[in-house]
Amino acid sequence: MLEQTNTPSLLNDPIIRKSFSATLFFFLLFFLLFIWKWSSFPSELPLYYTRPRGPEQLGSMWELLLLPILSLSIFLIHFFIASRLFKREKLLSQLLMISQTVIIALLFITCAQIIFLIT
Repeated sequence: MLEQTNTPSLLNDPIIRKSFSATLFFFLLFFLLFIWKWSSFPSELPLYYTRPRGPEQLGSMWELLLLPILSLSIFLIHFFIASRLFKREKLLSQLLMISQTVIIALLFITCAQIIFLIT
């Protein structure tokens, strides 16, 4: 018979579980926002505000998907590192998960502002 060990799990930690839930919520918001507004996107979007006015500022609507893709990659990297460090450095794992939630929230806000500006 298999023995159950009482080793702490990453998602059993309440701080990490809340951070994980908030991150999933932001991914759901990304998904819903794109479904809701995708049909109203123009073919070219003003995405590069640091460039001079004109065609240099424009990007395709597919380039806007870089923000959710970047969010997903940040989540996967931080979650992988946090799961590796959790048994040795619980506080560092918690900080990694909290920081990735904040970063993803800021990326969502940026994406939402761009979308609502252009539609």
